[in-house]
Amino acid sequence: MAVRDAAYIELYARDKLSTVDYFVSALGFTRVADSVGVDRSSVLLRGNGARLLVTSGPAGWKFLDEHGDGIGDIAVTCDDVAETLDAAVVAGARMVGTMQGNPMVTGFGGVVHTLLPHAGDLGSGLPPGRSWAACAPGGLTAQAGPVRTLDQVEICLERGSVAGYADFYHDAFGFHRSASDNDTDGDGVRDSMVIRSRSERITFALVAPDPLRSPGELDAFLARNGGPGVRRLVFSADRHDPVAHAFEGRAVAYGTVGE
Repeated sequence: MAVRDAAYIELYARDKLSTVDYFVSALGFTRVADSVGVDRSSVLLRGNGARLLVTSGPAGWKFLDEHGDGIGDIAVTCDDVAETLDAAVVAGARMVGTMQGNPMVTGFGGVVHTLLPHAGDLGSGLPPGRSWAACAPGGLTAQAGPVRTLDQVEICLERGSVAGYADFYHDAFGFHRSASDNDTDGDGVRDSMVIRSRSERITFALVAPDPLRSPGELDAFLARNGGPGVRRLVFSADRHDPVAHAFEGRAVAYGTVGE
């Protein structure tokens, strides 16, 4: 049931073009391919080992109405998709659809996980289930730009729920707990725990407001987002000096970190 890699992160956006422009101009992502379907229009962006889909259209309207612009799908590759699906359902997930035969299961808040078979080098292929048109020769193998990899996904959860979600990801996907502590985040103390896939290639930082503290920054995010969601993506960069850029959206913020 173990998962291997984050195949891609899909972001639903009302203004796809400005969102794509942010990642390309501010963070150096490469626009690899476009896809236009019946209910969605997507752009695939690549920053060396990090792959993002920016999607607009009816497929994302429900998510946007409930949460605003933000991450709607963290697709993962699995050693055995059927086994992972069974484990996820037993752990409490619901199967909510398929993408070209690949199951999609609930994760946290409005975020789902598309389960894909592990197929080696992620950079050499395109996400399945859509018709893609390449934007530029060599886009799939381009290595330019400061972003190297997706370092971690910070997930903001409701008060008192961090341990429960850590158990869910352990039982469903084989994640293990890497660290647990109460840490200071801006205006107050939070519950936090870092969990990682068995392969060590996917890292989730689970954070939640401390139940004993007054409402603060994390509570404000939960209110804006309509519940749990991805608060931040952290990218590893090619240089030691951080290149930090905040994405001004209702649901997410982005930044890069040095080595």
